[in-house]
Amino acid sequence: YKGLIGDRFLLSANAYYTRIKDFTSALQVSTPHAFLNPFDIEMYLRGLGLPAPQARAIGVAIGGDPDDASEVGIPLSVLTYENAGGAIPSAHLTYQNLGDVDLFGADAGTNWELGATVAFVSDDTFDTGTELVPLNAPTFKTGWTVRFRDEASGFNAGALFRTQNGFPANSGVYVGEVDGYGTLDMNFGYRFPGARPVSVQLGLQNLITLNGTCGLDEDRGIPKSSCGMFSRMYQSFVGAPLLGRYGMLRLVWEF
Repeated sequence: YKGLIGDRFLLSANAYYTRIKDFTSALQVSTPHAFLNPFDIEMYLRGLGLPAPQARAIGVAIGGDPDDASEVGIPLSVLTYENAGGAIPSAHLTYQNLGDVDLFGADAGTNWELGATVAFVSDDTFDTGTELVPLNAPTFKTGWTVRFRDEASGFNAGALFRTQNGFPANSGVYVGEVDGYGTLDMNFGYRFPGARPVSVQLGLQNLITLNGTCGLDEDRGIPKSSCGMFSRMYQSFVGAPLLGRYGMLRLVWEF
């Protein structure tokens, strides 16, 4: 649905249902790794007389910790193919045909001096029967805008606040969780009197970031323990760089 009210207020709303046949996954590692059991390693080392805390630490370092995703351990071996492309790969990346996938979603928006958009999709993962495959996109996003324009004085300004929830990601070697975040962008402009085709525009992106990540401590090379909302950054996908504040000043000549 799309309607124009009073020649100024634009309202739109959409809903959809989609069935994707032969849905293809993102590039994934198809050669699983084999790990030693950290508990077995600990028991073996304790049997040799090593103190329990040290045996436990070594077992976790080698075999990983099932209760702590940051302790990944060291792979003992890789289960791979005997022949793939004329060679025996230590790791193999491929796409998978996941069959048919059904999903539905909706979005709505308004456009006036105040504007808003909301988008929703039903699922961020699909169950193939053997694994959960992520959509690699958030299920809920919003955008809120406010604008001001004074043609007589030549001034204009605007603000955009965007939010999205977190989602699981799996694309090649980039696997993990993407955290949700919110950002505030602002822009200002001025058209010079007597030379209306010429204007100056200032855009400030990610001026404020909510639920973001603190940047690195340049002296210590590790993430800062705390920071304000003006210093936070966000990551749009696993493996992508952190994005913080930046601005752009432009002089525009229209012809």
